[in-house]
Amino acid sequence: MDEALQYPYRDKVIDFVLNPASTDEDLRLLLIGRSGFKELIMRDLREKGVKNVESTELKTSPLFEFLRENFSEIDEDKAREIVESSRNNFVDAMVTAEYFLKKGEVGSSLDVLGERVEKYIEDIVYNTGKTKKDVREIIDVLSLITPLKWEDDKEHLKKALFPRQYEVLANIIQEVSTASTDILVMSERDYVFKFDRFADYLKSEFIPKENFNRFWLPRLLRYMPLRISFNIFVLPRFKKGVAQKTLEILNEIWGELNSSLGLTQEYFSALVLFTGNLSSYPFFEIEKADISKWVESYTRFSQDHPESVMKEVREELAKGLFNATDCYGEAKQWPELEACLEELRNLYTDHPEKEVREELAKGLFNARNCYGEAKQWPELEACLKELRQLHTDFPEKEVREELAKGLFNATRVTLDQGKDCFDDLILLHKLRFDLPDD
Repeated sequence: MDEALQYPYRDKVIDFVLNPASTDEDLRLLLIGRSGFKELIMRDLREKGVKNVESTELKTSPLFEFLRENFSEIDEDKAREIVESSRNNFVDAMVTAEYFLKKGEVGSSLDVLGERVEKYIEDIVYNTGKTKKDVREIIDVLSLITPLKWEDDKEHLKKALFPRQYEVLANIIQEVSTASTDILVMSERDYVFKFDRFADYLKSEFIPKENFNRFWLPRLLRYMPLRISFNIFVLPRFKKGVAQKTLEILNEIWGELNSSLGLTQEYFSALVLFTGNLSSYPFFEIEKADISKWVESYTRFSQDHPESVMKEVREELAKGLFNATDCYGEAKQWPELEACLEELRNLYTDHPEKEVREELAKGLFNARNCYGEAKQWPELEACLKELRQLHTDFPEKEVREELAKGLFNATRVTLDQGKDCFDDLILLHKLRFDLPDD
């Protein structure tokens, strides 16, 4: 699974590998991602109870030897300087070597990428007949919303852009569709940058511009919040000094997600991203969450979209609500936790489907734990009672696991209070025969 953190159905694939249809299957999953996301992915796996995890970082090819073999004009000292300047990144090393041959010096990474990007933009200008300023503006935008799903996105972009800007974009897409450019390519149905480094460079130049926050961000965010958030989040790995700016923008995006209605399916996926993978970062504040806005967005979205789409949206909303119960519990905000749990119950009451039920079961277990830490015994027992009933109605593995964890924790609390925990132990013993040994 490439770009594992960004893949929207990652959890489903992991669950499938953990619970194969046949006990004879020996399935293994290779998750590929940038090393900076290692902890996020490892945390996901730990939360799912995955044990046999091996982690390794792929080593780059021997760039020094490659340069010496393929660029005879570059001597050993300059080849070593290029490898060091490019931080052992293959793409950077290639464009730096070409830059050296052209200008006689080893430029900085930003200078080298900037020069190459300008060349590619000039090629697009020549082929489309548009002005360099207009082409650069749209290429900047594309770096923020990649991957571009043209058939799905074009109507939204027609609303977000001025007619002249949209025309330039359509011309660029036509150019890429006819023959992939050296900066943009078509991958299946999506339009992406040939190398991440080009997109990273463009974003690093784009977001400090004066009109970024004032004009571009609000116009595009209403349609593509997930892609924008992710693409901004990864930027600090490319360029030092932009971390503070990205934190400010992500904080602004999180606030905007909770102050305006979501217009596309990405809105609900963005809520999951922030409340899950990004909840431990300093820009995330659970106090900004407005659950009523999430539910209102869902209700309005459901009026214009078929059930096939709404099923996926419901699953994303349920995940966001579950994540939020966890965040509220950590912050010890009990009324907000209960209100969030109630919305999860309501969603399940209206749509009692497996995907929503799993999130409700996890939410009840998390809430039970949070109440236990706060020694709020009536609320704790109410959550466990509801979890027992959920399992009685639907004795499936996903609910059973949450109940088993809840019962295990409950016995400790009950014993600490000097009370009888036999009922919990007997039920846990019965569950054991349908669960893994651990």
